[in-house]
Amino acid sequence: MLQVLVPTQKTWTVHHDTEPSLSQLPSILWDKTLAQLNIGIFIQHAVLTGTFVVVPLMFKAMGVTGHSEWRVSLPVIVLAFVASLPMIIIAEVKRRIKFIFILSIGLLALSELGCWIMQESMIGMIMFLWLFFTAFCVLEAMQPSLVSKVAPAGLKGTAMGVYATSQFLGIFVGGILSGWVYQHYSLTDVLFVNVVLLFIWLVISWFMQEPRYLSTCVLPLTDPDLTREHCLTITGVIDAAVCPDERVVYLKIDKDLCSVDTLQSRINSK
Repeated sequence: MLQVLVPTQKTWTVHHDTEPSLSQLPSILWDKTLAQLNIGIFIQHAVLTGTFVVVPLMFKAMGVTGHSEWRVSLPVIVLAFVASLPMIIIAEVKRRIKFIFILSIGLLALSELGCWIMQESMIGMIMFLWLFFTAFCVLEAMQPSLVSKVAPAGLKGTAMGVYATSQFLGIFVGGILSGWVYQHYSLTDVLFVNVVLLFIWLVISWFMQEPRYLSTCVLPLTDPDLTREHCLTITGVIDAAVCPDERVVYLKIDKDLCSVDTLQSRINSK
């Protein structure tokens, strides 16, 4: 059925906005803002892994077994997701991304400290776990959007590839680090290491520039002589990448300064 109904692809085109490009990898790695975001997602998931090493053992010490742990964790995660929505909306609609971003990192650190202090209190642990997952949901939703906003025109695929790699490396390193700390020191020292990591992330993010609220626009390329310089002369176009092999133009635009509907005629006219 698949052989008959699905047409055979005759030509293949790499879309630089969705596919990684090894030739552009150095420029992505050395971009200051993208590097800050990549370090951030690395630390975030290292801390997440460390937290999941510690919290089940703390619950076990309070008599909550693996069979009943979901009755605690499921409501906490659901309520955290609901609580994170207003923060995400405020960040995007009110354009307070950096404020909400730094606040969420601070709440993660506070929740780790709270779990450390309240490790023998079931109510205290539940309260600080709710705070942890609320902040985590906010950061998990905001950071891919930030990468998309910051990535150079036409290189979002490469930027997201580096971002995803940093994320999974954080899980890997977090598991090794938390296991080593627990083996050689103590359970609560894992939380202390998490707080240190989050403090480092907080300092890095403090110096991050407020992101510009840009949108990505992809237009067909009809003028073979079109240059990036010409695109950048148009009001509202912040970055551009002309890709003759794809026959498209990738633009990063400020919608407050230009209209997508009128860009096509202005891009392909000199």
